[in-house]
Amino acid sequence: MPTKQNPYTEKTQQSREDQLIKHAPLVKRVVTRMAARFPPGVDQEELYQVGMIGLLDAVDKFDPTRDVKFKTYAEFRIKGAILDSASLNNANLIKANLGEADLTKANLTGAKLIESSLSGANLKMAHLNSADFRSAVLRKVNLERADLTMSDFRGADLTDANLIGAELVGTKLTKAYLTGSNISDSQRKVANFTQYENKSTKKTALESEASALE
Repeated sequence: MPTKQNPYTEKTQQSREDQLIKHAPLVKRVVTRMAARFPPGVDQEELYQVGMIGLLDAVDKFDPTRDVKFKTYAEFRIKGAILDSASLNNANLIKANLGEADLTKANLTGAKLIESSLSGANLKMAHLNSADFRSAVLRKVNLERADLTMSDFRGADLTDANLIGAELVGTKLTKAYLTGSNISDSQRKVANFTQYENKSTKKTALESEASALE
C-alpha cells in the first residue's frame, strides 16, 4: 500500500495548489474581518488576492516540526501580507490584535488603534503621524525612525519599545509607560519628559506632552 504524502513536508506543485484550494475560505474570512476596519473604498477583491499570496507564502514556509498548527501560521501570514500591502490611512483598528506583525514602512496615518495590542510588532520607518494609540499595548515594539508626529500615545504601554530616531514632535505621551524604552538624548530635548512613580501600580512611568522646540 503506497504511503500517503504529507503536503507540508513533501511539497509538489500539485500539493501546493491543493493547499491553496483547501484554505482559500480562510483567506476570505480574514479579509472579511479586516476589511470591516479599513477605510471606505478599500477593494476587498484586491485584499483577497494579496491574502492568497500570503497563504502561498505560508504553504511554502510552514515547518510542521514546530509546535504550531498550519491554520494559525497561515492566518498570521495572510494578515501580514494584507497589512504590508494595504494603505491603512484613517483605518479603524480599535482593539485590534497586531502583535508581532511586520508593518515596516506601513502607512497608518490617522489610524485609530485605541486599546489595540501591537506588542513585538515591527513598525520601523512606519508613517504613524496623527494616529491614535491611546491605551494601546506596544511592549517591545520597534518604532525606529517611525514618524510619530502629532500621534496620541496617552496611557499607552511602551515598555522596552525602541524609539531611536522616531519623530516625536507634537506627540502626546501623558502617562504612557516607557520603562526601559530606547530614547535618544536628542529626542529628550524635543520632548519634555518628567519621571514619576505610579504608587498604585508600582511602575515607573514618564509623563509628558512632547512638543516642538521653539
